[in-house]
Amino acid sequence: FYDGLKAQFRRMEDAGFLSSVGELADGSPALSASHVENVFRTNALSAYNAGRADQMRQPAVMAKRPVWEIRGVDDDRTRPAHKAAHGKMLLATDPFWLKAYPPFGFMCRDRIISRGPEYLSQVVSGSTIVGLPDEGFSSGLGSLLAPDPF
Repeated sequence: FYDGLKAQFRRMEDAGFLSSVGELADGSPALSASHVENVFRTNALSAYNAGRADQMRQPAVMAKRPVWEIRGVDDDRTRPAHKAAHGKMLLATDPFWLKAYPPFGFMCRDRIISRGPEYLSQVVSGSTIVGLPDEGFSSGLGSLLAPDPF
């Protein structure tokens, strides 16, 4: 992944988007490396998570794996709301997913894994999860799918 990211940055540099001058030859503002990384990572993880949601929403999968677990990276860069949600298990049909689904914010590294019925005793309501998605970030299956995706 990291080598691919470096290659993307080289392409952006070659195209003139990472000018250290602050603007391109035509006067338009140049993008900073951190901005490009933010956009790339957020979009790549959005695509990955959308693909996973499509797989996990298949009727046969939903029947055998009705619980979805929020999994995150537990390190010093993890935001408090994301850390608090790590390990929470919700029903795949919980309305929470319509308003919040990874990425929950810019540079979010959270993902969802599906679990079998043996995890039903650990399910909580999505209403117990606060602070997701991050303020000002649009997230959720409801924005990607028809009004009733389940």
